[in-house]
Amino acid sequence: MKYLFLFASFLLGLFPLFIHAAAIQVTPTRINLDNNAAIATLGLSNKASTPSMIQIQITHWTQTGDQDVYVPSTDLIVSPPIMSIAPGKSQLIRIALRKNSEQRNEEDAYRIYVQEIPKYHPANMPGVAFALRFGIPIFIAPTVAVKHVLEWKTEKLANNNLQLLVMNSSNTHVQFTHLTLMDASTHKSLISQDVFVYLLPHQSKEWLFKLSSNPGQNIEVHAISDWGILLAKINA
Repeated sequence: MKYLFLFASFLLGLFPLFIHAAAIQVTPTRINLDNNAAIATLGLSNKASTPSMIQIQITHWTQTGDQDVYVPSTDLIVSPPIMSIAPGKSQLIRIALRKNSEQRNEEDAYRIYVQEIPKYHPANMPGVAFALRFGIPIFIAPTVAVKHVLEWKTEKLANNNLQLLVMNSSNTHVQFTHLTLMDASTHKSLISQDVFVYLLPHQSKEWLFKLSSNPGQNIEVHAISDWGILLAKINA
């Protein structure tokens, strides 16, 4: 019997209330902590007809270039770290800052992974056993004032290709869910695309778009984010 681990982190941007895959429900889909609210709870519900064994792992989350980097961390306290959830039952997991007096100039990011431990199956049993693994973002707020600053740039390339760059100069993350680019002079839509991207503080992201026509001198960016709807006018 082979085990297949199904990574479902991408689902977190799609469902605002809970994650439901196979028989495990997880809520909430994002956790925010700070020095004054240093404890949060994560709820797990087992909708299956059999018990589910769950293990919890905390990773520190950084970004290098265009890559997310996750390193196991003990910065947060998790209780319980491993559990068995009976059919139709729920379990609360408590997450707490280990140091709630630490000063932070910028937001710190983690992911809490909810890992289903595969049940034992005899080696001669056909098929594949699926084990679920969810990554829920945890953000630790800075202890200084939050600043929202984005820097946008575009570059026209050959064959109507357009490169869009955004730099997050803030001390907190931003999550983009949709981007629309418009010709500022004609207000014609050049591209409209779902993106589902987290950008941590002082990190940048590039997109390459193939346009149907050559845009004008200025481009408007309309971005849907967890900061709200963002508008920017860029000299192309």
